[in-house]
Amino acid sequence: FVQIPSYRDPQLIPTLIDLVRRAAAPAALHVVVCWQHGDEATLQDFLAAGFQLESSCIGNQHPIHRLHMNGAEVELIEVGFMHARGCGWARRLAQERYRDERYNLQIDSHHRFSDAWDGLLVEMLESLRTRSCKPLLTGYPPAFQPESYPDTRQNHVGQMLVRGFNSVGVVSYKAVRMPKDPVRNEPMRARFISGGFLFSDGEFVRDVMNDADHFFSTEEIVMAVRAYTHGYDFFHPHRPLLWHQY
Repeated sequence: FVQIPSYRDPQLIPTLIDLVRRAAAPAALHVVVCWQHGDEATLQDFLAAGFQLESSCIGNQHPIHRLHMNGAEVELIEVGFMHARGCGWARRLAQERYRDERYNLQIDSHHRFSDAWDGLLVEMLESLRTRSCKPLLTGYPPAFQPESYPDTRQNHVGQMLVRGFNSVGVVSYKAVRMPKDPVRNEPMRARFISGGFLFSDGEFVRDVMNDADHFFSTEEIVMAVRAYTHGYDFFHPHRPLLWHQY
């Protein structure tokens, strides 16, 4: 299960294409996008990019378009951008389409992926079962720029640390390069959760569903606390498997 909120993002379609084409098992993917858009984007843009439209219906007050590419199923929950209610709300809307898939990937709509990213994430998560019964991979992925990808992408991984507190006491985070000593051949224990990259067992979607009342920034704090109290242990990947446009 792949959940993506997208707000007027020109990188959404390139992200979906890379996600599907670089997957080892694209037919196993169920991708749900909360597609918040204006007049600059239409359903025809997806069809022109190679997606096939299977059906459209009204679900939970919003049109839902079911697309396919290379065997992967992509559901677009269509929301006019003037009706958007924030990142937490958009993520929750996508999460409501969860169908008991074995694994869960939460990302943003501006990413690129390594070859066989899906199999590698599963392998990395499963390698942690001896360290935790409920492991979770998260963090701020290395950066890329669409116009120069892949030549200028970062090829190191990082860990999340506290950047500081703002004037009303809300914490913010930063990514720093993961220490090279010792040389790491397994994920590193983490303290915090990134909303823009989280890979877990599928049950996480129901255990720690996003809070729709958190507009932005605070949703990472709330998710981290709730995930920890539900018994999840956090880890940062020790090798890059996807890239994020910051």
